[in-house]
Amino acid sequence: MSPTMTSDAPRIGLFGPYVSRNLGDTATQMAAIQNLRRRCPSVQLIGIAPEPEDTLHSLGIPAFPLSGLGPTAGDLHPYVDKASAAQSDAWRRPYSPVLVGRIDRFVRTLDLLIVSGGGQFDDFWGGAWNHPWSMLLWTALARRHGVPVIYLAVGVDGLKAPLSRRFSVAALRLANWRTFRDPVSLEIMREMGFRKAASVCPDLVFALDALPSDTDSTVKAASRFVVLSPISQKTWTRQETEVHERYLEMLIALGKKLAASGYELRIVCSQSAMDTGDALALIGRLREQGVSNVRLVDSPRVMDFILAVKGADLVVASRLHGVILSLLAGCPVVALAHLGKVQAVMREFGLSDYCHLLQKTDYDALQASVASALSRRDVLRGRVAAVANTLRLKLAGVFDEVLRHSRRGCNASPHRASTANCREAGP
Repeated sequence: MSPTMTSDAPRIGLFGPYVSRNLGDTATQMAAIQNLRRRCPSVQLIGIAPEPEDTLHSLGIPAFPLSGLGPTAGDLHPYVDKASAAQSDAWRRPYSPVLVGRIDRFVRTLDLLIVSGGGQFDDFWGGAWNHPWSMLLWTALARRHGVPVIYLAVGVDGLKAPLSRRFSVAALRLANWRTFRDPVSLEIMREMGFRKAASVCPDLVFALDALPSDTDSTVKAASRFVVLSPISQKTWTRQETEVHERYLEMLIALGKKLAASGYELRIVCSQSAMDTGDALALIGRLREQGVSNVRLVDSPRVMDFILAVKGADLVVASRLHGVILSLLAGCPVVALAHLGKVQAVMREFGLSDYCHLLQKTDYDALQASVASALSRRDVLRGRVAAVANTLRLKLAGVFDEVLRHSRRGCNASPHRASTANCREAGP
């Protein structure tokens, strides 16, 4: 249940293309919600997302449609106007004056707009006029009404179109405060022409309360198990590729070797909509080759994933938040990275020797890393726990700073951590 809302409490919008089927997106918003409420229990948090009903169900906060098109979810009255039959045809045109007007009327009721999460700068899905334009529109409308805008631990996944780059740089310039999840993302935006001050801080998920205290005692681990968390080829292309087939073959060979050494194999996905098909195919091919001790562990929620991997001798993962959630659960990780953002996290944990570029590595290199990680798992657990705690402390200062930007403040005392924990990386 969310806290009781009061008329003088700050209203903060959490903007992003997040859906519960992608656990990384959900975990990012969960971390923001937990940390903002910890500092200001009366805060009114409102999602701005593609599927408001999904946001209400998965995060427990009311939500407004990111595109402006469609119904809201939860109690946003009296701030949100309802659709009329006369408007319905106009609403079908993305960012028509009707939709822009609806977004405008909503955004001016906020005290702060937060654009949070790693993959905000991405035009893979829909090109420049999809998410890059959405960010610029929302940011511009907020600033028009004097609503502060924060870009919080954002990252660059891919901006191929020149127009996408222009929209993204313009949106960042309009913001009041900007932090990036990794130095590479900030450098990419610098190369695109962004010159204003910005900083680098950890991925927000490291500020998440990994496990409620009342669930710790219910975690039941096999005596020895390894988690494989595969990634679909749809992440980088819409077609099957030789690279992806070779990737699956490596996981099959690795699974056979681990099973022969007495390990249970758990297949756990951090993006169920895209990766479950590959997970089932992986299990089927392993069983065809005589591996019986393998199973798919369903993880529809963030805590389901954490509970599924907690206690693993090792996690072999490819998605960024498959890696991050495993580290948060205290597990040693070997990463098959398809993007630099995964390499950046592994480097921050001192695990570069256990990170391989998915497109180029071979089975022998992967197997050698897995053998090394298993032989040093206790040492690696200690390293993972220490670094995760350091990142959590850094993020405490970041969230303190976030609330200082709100038009209406909160009377709760901020944590003592300082924003000095966020490394300055701009002029």
